[in-house]
Amino acid sequence: MKKASLFVIVLSLVIGGCSSDKEGFCCNNTEILFSGALVLVTVLYTIATILLYIESRKTRLQKTTPCIIPFLKSSADHQSVFLYVQNVGEGTAKNVKVTINKGYEKSIKSLNLEGYKLFREGVAIYPPQYELHFLINTWDNIEKTDYIELSIDYEGLNNRKFNQDHIRLTIWDSYHSWSGVPEETLDQIPYYLKTINNTLKQQKQNQHNG
Repeated sequence: MKKASLFVIVLSLVIGGCSSDKEGFCCNNTEILFSGALVLVTVLYTIATILLYIESRKTRLQKTTPCIIPFLKSSADHQSVFLYVQNVGEGTAKNVKVTINKGYEKSIKSLNLEGYKLFREGVAIYPPQYELHFLINTWDNIEKTDYIELSIDYEGLNNRKFNQDHIRLTIWDSYHSWSGVPEETLDQIPYYLKTINNTLKQQKQNQHNG
């Protein structure tokens, strides 16, 4: 855009220098060239304005668009696995409902996941970064073939509808989803308690063997 403006200034100076009748033909051609350049600059400016408007509209839309995702996560003591449903978008969601299609029947029936409001009738408001989690089972009761298949329906505050069908989560994939000491202080408590318990068991076993 700066180059185009500089080009227009140069053409203006050229036209100003063409003052004699002898150079009339040159000046006419220069005026035509200047007019064409002016039209080109106007077109480029219009295109740039439209692109800027589209980009700003996308940014505003992103700021108001929710994104609800499900994922599985092991507990801090690595004894159990939980189903998390979180809004990772920047916008608030409403009328969020999760439907379990099929899968881990032991958890669905025994823990009555469908009895929770999120699964039964839906949650009215789901702010950004808000999450709910539900116990699936302990790792001792989970086989490598166990999975959960679910669908999520929700709306944005502008009433735009979102739907994610047949999301399949293999439970065993989250078994190694931790690494080292948990970041959260509250999660560190069961982690260290388990570590201490394992250490005492090992010492007791060593004393028994010795």
